[in-house]
Amino acid sequence: QIVNLGIGKKGCHSDGKVLSDYICGRSLMDGTLDFPAPKGPPNTNIKVPHVLLGEEIFPLRLNLIRPYPRKDLNEEQAVFNYRQSKARRVVENAFGILAKWLENISRRN
Repeated sequence: QIVNLGIGKKGCHSDGKVLSDYICGRSLMDGTLDFPAPKGPPNTNIKVPHVLLGEEIFPLRLNLIRPYPRKDLNEEQAVFNYRQSKARRVVENAFGILAKWLENISRRN
């Protein structure tokens, strides 16, 4: 399941400031945002939390993962950043496709 949480403000505001200005952002930061219970792949005992994919500017939290700062990355960190970036692109593309589909449906009605 993919959930899009787009938070933004017009003007010149830092992403971290914008996140802290919204109720869901504050709830995410203080750990009170209601996430589904951790799940894992079928037929395993592995449980992993649901997460949001954030940008480097955001603080790391249990349910918010972000890339490592780009300076002096080891190979493992570079691979993580690549995979996190790829996952973000997949989510962005999925929402682009969904938005186009909804636009086409609304034109038909």
